[in-house]
Amino acid sequence: MNMNKKYLIIFLFLLQNNFAQTSTNIFPSDGNVGIGTLSPDNQQNWQKVVDVYASAHAKLLVRSNLLKTGIFSDQSWGSKVVGRIGTESNHDLWLMAGYGNFVMTLGTDGNVGIGNTNPTNKLDVNGTIHSKEVKVDLLNWPDYVFKKEYNLPTLEEIEQHIIKEGHLENIPTEKEVLKDGVNLGEINAKLLQKIEELTLYAIEQNKKISNLEKRLEKIEKK
Repeated sequence: MNMNKKYLIIFLFLLQNNFAQTSTNIFPSDGNVGIGTLSPDNQQNWQKVVDVYASAHAKLLVRSNLLKTGIFSDQSWGSKVVGRIGTESNHDLWLMAGYGNFVMTLGTDGNVGIGNTNPTNKLDVNGTIHSKEVKVDLLNWPDYVFKKEYNLPTLEEIEQHIIKEGHLENIPTEKEVLKDGVNLGEINAKLLQKIEELTLYAIEQNKKISNLEKRLEKIEKK
């Protein structure tokens, strides 16, 4: 073997040995995969783990010509340390529970759909919502009913409106509700307005009853 071949073999051996020592990836055929680490994190003893590691930012990306979907570990997202999952390209994200069973949609416009793959509101739910509490922000609350300048309709006016329109004034009709649903905050405010109006009617009726009782007492004393 000539000297040139010997030097070439020695160089390749040193290069291979150096690569093995400095490599930060591990791809065992029957174990855990590490990218950026020789010790994949498997504290919970899963059968298979893929660990993508970097000191500050790491991502696991699956992509096609148009779409990029990934999992992101980011230590410098503004002032927060955050984990992110979603599309890196400008596409919606659909979450599945079983292949083809799309249970949640995260839209690029910020809309979220549950049981709905095309949400048109910030939250569209195709089903029942069960919650311990729901808080709705409102700009106008109907305590104006109790102000002196409030024009309280008479019971006769209310009766005529019901006869003519078939529903209370400012309350949506059955047809409107079946078509468009109701705004929870708005309908509660309107219902409270009617309750406050009823309270004023009850107070007025009570005054009339009290006056009648006093007059009746005077008559009986004569």
